[in-house]
Amino acid sequence: MHGAGTSAFGEPSEVLELVDEQEPPAPAAHADIEPKIPAALRESVPLVVSGAIQVPIVETYPHSSLPEAVLHAQRSGTVLPELGGAA
Repeated sequence: MHGAGTSAFGEPSEVLELVDEQEPPAPAAHADIEPKIPAALRESVPLVVSGAIQVPIVETYPHSSLPEAVLHAQRSGTVLPELGGAA
């Protein structure tokens, strides 16, 4: 169980520090959207951590089933890959 304002990913400020520290991506097809991502994360991460925004996970998949997870996500629902080799 995590304290108020924290999640499995840490304090919101720690998550946002990681976002800010990342090197700028190489030029991409979505150059009009990419500059907006850090601000969107600064706004949304605290909402997710507080529970104000929840994303229902339809299914979890082990790493070995990543292709199936991608196909499922493309069809419908939000899927979550299991991290750390969990089966």
